[in-house]
Amino acid sequence: MTAPSPEVVQAFAGRLLGIYTASVLAKLIRVGYATGLLEATARASQTSGQLAAGLGLDERYVREWLAAMATGGS
Repeated sequence: MTAPSPEVVQAFAGRLLGIYTASVLAKLIRVGYATGLLEATARASQTSGQLAAGLGLDERYVREWLAAMATGGS
C-alpha cells in the first residue's frame, strides 16, 4: 500500500476539522437554547454584560459563547 499524497491528506484533515467544528457548534447551540442566549440575542442587540445580567449568567462565559458562535460560522 502506498502512502496517500499530501493533497489527499490535507483534504481529509480539512474534512475532519469541519466535522469537529460542526459538532462543537451543535453543542454550543444546545447551550444557547438551554440558557436562553439564542432567544435573547434574537430579541435585541446587547453587550455580553447586558445578556449575562438579563439571564443571570457569568459574563465571561457569555462572551466566550458569543465569540465561538461568531467565529464558528453560525
